[in-house]
Amino acid sequence: MAAHMEFEFGLRGSGAAPQRKPASVMRILLMGNFSGYAEAAGPLDRRAIRQVDVDNFEQLMARYAPSVSLQLSEGEHARVDLSFSELGDFHPDSLFQRLDLFKGLRQLRGRLLDANMFSAAAAELRREASVVGLSSATEETADALLSPEPEGDMFERLLGREASTPATREA
Repeated sequence: MAAHMEFEFGLRGSGAAPQRKPASVMRILLMGNFSGYAEAAGPLDRRAIRQVDVDNFEQLMARYAPSVSLQLSEGEHARVDLSFSELGDFHPDSLFQRLDLFKGLRQLRGRLLDANMFSAAAAELRREASVVGLSSATEETADALLSPEPEGDMFERLLGREASTPATREA
């Protein structure tokens, strides 16, 4: 008996959109003082209610621009001010790019990616590791990870073949 498959495609007319069942809609009520001021924002019955949906979320996010100021420690980067004007601002990559707290790491990363500056940057990492007190086994692992991999080895590894050993790579 042969297998039989049947597909049907069609377009819906410009009629009314299908009605959602009330049980299928998720609603969330968020209440709080999001003004950024410590004092009370007034009685609840006099505060404006904001309808938030997928169509106006970005606008409201930009309008309110929530922010927070965090006291991390005493020192150079003791206070971190975070502000958010779009949902993407919460992403770790966005925070890494925007915050001065990570400026040194961004610069070090740039030097590690530059073949001409790699050795000096790796030496700086080794010095930092010795200050922190990493064990020699950890340092050897870090050295192996920081050593640039020859393109041929990378290609062999991507093809599922065994690459040369770390001792061979350094030669």
